[in-house]
Amino acid sequence: MNKSVERFFMLFMFRVTFRRVIRKKSTEEFSCFPYIIGLLNCLLFTWYGLPIVSYKWENFPLVTVNGVGIVLELSYVLIYFWYASAKGKVNIS
Repeated sequence: MNKSVERFFMLFMFRVTFRRVIRKKSTEEFSCFPYIIGLLNCLLFTWYGLPIVSYKWENFPLVTVNGVGIVLELSYVLIYFWYASAKGKVNIS
């Protein structure tokens, strides 16, 4: 349970970065790849914790924390794309 709490607080680590991005209306030199990798990580661990893969709901804390992580990481990626320059969007895709 302690690791779930740590992971939950770790998801809010990028909040300061995105507060700066929103305030300056620019992604500046920030890269989008850590946020995309974080989103994929949350998706993978949520899938792992579901009853389809695990035994019943034994990994419920894993699913809840990473479910919140999916929402947060997806919002970070969407904010990044919203404020990225046209050149930055081309570099990502």
